[in-house]
Amino acid sequence: MQRTIEEAHFAEVTKSLFFPSGQVGLTASLDFSIKIWDIASGANPRTFLSHKERITDLAMIGKGRNFVSSSLDGFIKLWDCASGTNFNSFKRKDSFKDGVTSLNITTVNSSKSPKNSPKNAYEFDTDGKRLLAGYVSGVICAYDLASKDQIFTTPSFGSEVVSIWSNDNTILSGHKDGYIANWDIRDVSKPLTKFKLSLIHI
Repeated sequence: MQRTIEEAHFAEVTKSLFFPSGQVGLTASLDFSIKIWDIASGANPRTFLSHKERITDLAMIGKGRNFVSSSLDGFIKLWDCASGTNFNSFKRKDSFKDGVTSLNITTVNSSKSPKNSPKNAYEFDTDGKRLLAGYVSGVICAYDLASKDQIFTTPSFGSEVVSIWSNDNTILSGHKDGYIANWDIRDVSKPLTKFKLSLIHI
């Protein structure tokens, strides 16, 4: 199915993804807005506004009742889809102005997550979830989504993080200078390996 939505945003779309149902989409734009779309009808039931600079990434939490967004304004916003409420914001403790470039959410062993995390009416499926954020400075920060604590920060080797993948104990980070770093979450003092892919010309 193809659908054209005229004037969906006032500027370029920087990120889009589907909710787990596949029937609803989420888009972020250079107009600093995030919008939910009903794919079948093209309706826009909810618009989210809070970021002050370019929105760089979006990530769903669990079944999609909550999601997070990141921006070059240095904030990661935690949103409730039903109400449109931004009920929590993450910011790197040691560098508030460091822009956020990429996000990854991983389910971790529940024994590693804080117990009895405070909840509110807007929050769903955050227990046992780790949020990773890449920054313009080249560092990666980890946050516990349930407790909202900053868990660790990796050192930077100088180039902006452009993508992150993670499982329980491993992080792969892609950087603007073409390097890929492999990190062990149990010791992030330095990457296990760092390599650059060479282009093969045929």
